[in-house]
Amino acid sequence: MRLLNLGCGSVRPPDPWINVDTILAVHVAMPERDAAPVRAQLAREPNYVEHDISCLPWPWEDGSLDGILASHILEHFDCLTSLALVRECRRVLAPGGVLRVSVPDAAYFRAVHAEDNAANAERLFGQPLYGGQTMLDYAFFFIGHRQTFCEDSLWCLLVNGGFTPDSIHREEPGYTRSNAEVAWLLAKHDNRLQMSLFYEAWKSGE
Repeated sequence: MRLLNLGCGSVRPPDPWINVDTILAVHVAMPERDAAPVRAQLAREPNYVEHDISCLPWPWEDGSLDGILASHILEHFDCLTSLALVRECRRVLAPGGVLRVSVPDAAYFRAVHAEDNAANAERLFGQPLYGGQTMLDYAFFFIGHRQTFCEDSLWCLLVNGGFTPDSIHREEPGYTRSNAEVAWLLAKHDNRLQMSLFYEAWKSGE
């Protein structure tokens, strides 16, 4: 089994995961005393791959991966780039493979907007409010984010990315309706559970 973890950050599980990010590139500008330990740690992780996922094609063959985790990564790209990324996910997935996507959920933020402030952040969102007056500011209009998602827009992205409508399902955080081991391995790494929208998209057997 081979699993791809896109934009892994600090969440880098061991084999069979391939953890992908641009951590080394980010640390180039840091003082040597700060960057050196990061480089040393990544050098000890043979399943870490330094790669900008917006640079296509990815260095994996067609149909070579069983599952892909895209946890809070698609919102960092504009609409057309995220579409290209979904299509690339489908290309590298094996028939019967699954893509699990999570993004900030606009419907949830709308539902709790009246209570969205620093005092309620832990209860409503599971984390402190780091910047801005509301978590809406932080999660949706953060400088690194390029688009916002709701259930319909994420569904449209996955369908236009090549997944068939009957292969796409919204899932509860940390859960999958599938009995497949790969689906549970992906769901295990769900995070930001209260504020996120979780979807699975399965590549049809071809």
